[in-house]
Amino acid sequence: MLAFQPKDTKRLIAAALGNVENDLAIEGCRIFNVFTKEFLEATVYICDGFISHVEYNKKNSALPSKQRLQLNGILCPGFIDAHTHIESSLLVPEHYAAMVLPHGTTTVLEDAHEIANVMGVEGIQYMLAASQDLPMRMLLTLPSCVPSLPGFESSNAELFAKDYTALFQHPRVAGLGEVMDYEGVLQGEQRIHDLLLAAKKHAGYLQGHAPLMEGNRLSAYVNAGPQSDHEVKTKQEALDKYRKGMWIDIREANTQGRMKEILDVCKEFNDYSRICFCTDDRRCNVTGKYGHLDHVVEKPYLLECLWRKPCYQRATVWHRKADVSIWVRLLRDMQPIWCC
Repeated sequence: MLAFQPKDTKRLIAAALGNVENDLAIEGCRIFNVFTKEFLEATVYICDGFISHVEYNKKNSALPSKQRLQLNGILCPGFIDAHTHIESSLLVPEHYAAMVLPHGTTTVLEDAHEIANVMGVEGIQYMLAASQDLPMRMLLTLPSCVPSLPGFESSNAELFAKDYTALFQHPRVAGLGEVMDYEGVLQGEQRIHDLLLAAKKHAGYLQGHAPLMEGNRLSAYVNAGPQSDHEVKTKQEALDKYRKGMWIDIREANTQGRMKEILDVCKEFNDYSRICFCTDDRRCNVTGKYGHLDHVVEKPYLLECLWRKPCYQRATVWHRKADVSIWVRLLRDMQPIWCC
């Protein structure tokens, strides 16, 4: 289950008070505060991978620190990819991290259903192990779709809720991956409902996948628990999903997405609070040519969707129940530091 906590809270408190040394002080920069949407001059103090204190008043004495870094630029949180399949990039996690980090992406929410359909639980365990010590954080949603559509495809594995008992305890497992078998959800199919229940028991996030679903069928799907969707094809579909409280992950994958249709809906309500970005299936050559989430968040300007303030907020924050914890964690985790 996803959890980010300081390993020594008392030491973090002492570091904020100046009673013990911080590990690093970053000075001479402006920070972007995602809570207040302000650019402010500040010194950022880090202890054990967490921010202990941000000092905005230059007149106050500097806190003790083992290392001091002068940074001439803007310090801001990294981007979070709300839904992706690293396997689709055709890279292993180590090389994937090397590709996306220079573009400011420091966290991805990986759904490993592609490797799981080939290797089963062993494939999921590989993805967790291969991403363990990377400078990029890979969070994992356990695949709900192994197979994705039972009876309609050939798969080398079939995974049930019992197969995930131990995996749900992993500290980087965030919940259940995109629930593609939406017909199974509506028809009460036991396997998919067992998976949904297991994720809820572990306070996991449930990721949706319900293209072109509207009306009472969508209501039924949402009642089962999925909280988001990156499969939005039309403006009406986006409107219905937004009205039902779903989060919409704007997808820019290998093919053209539906950003304008979704943002047109948000403009009507002047509300972007449940909008995130994701790359889903995006090959390495596409990212190499255009960029990653840094490229995605530029598109609203090109589409003349003028939403600058919300863009700052939602581009940096993972969504739903983990909003604040992940948000704070990104501010506190300065490896790597991305400056622009």
